[in-house]
Amino acid sequence: MSDGDSGGRADADGDVDAALAELVDDARSHVRAGESAELAETLDALEAVARDELPDGDRRDRLIHGCERVAAHVDDDYAVATEYLRAMESLLAEE
Repeated sequence: MSDGDSGGRADADGDVDAALAELVDDARSHVRAGESAELAETLDALEAVARDELPDGDRRDRLIHGCERVAAHVDDDYAVATEYLRAMESLLAEE
């Protein structure tokens, strides 16, 4: 029975990672298109998923920090915002 439980948890973790990856991809699209309102909504959703679904730790903290930095830099420094999103994609790909 514990195998089923751990498998269910692994599936849930995979679902969370897939949702986070999709949100990061959406954020990149909004940055490229200059869609600031949509970007803000996507970053809010990404941060909420990270806060609510990930355990405390470096990975969660880095994703939340990335959301904050993208929001802070997107209007003034597109390259920095884009690099934060790339780093977030890499972080998600590591797991």
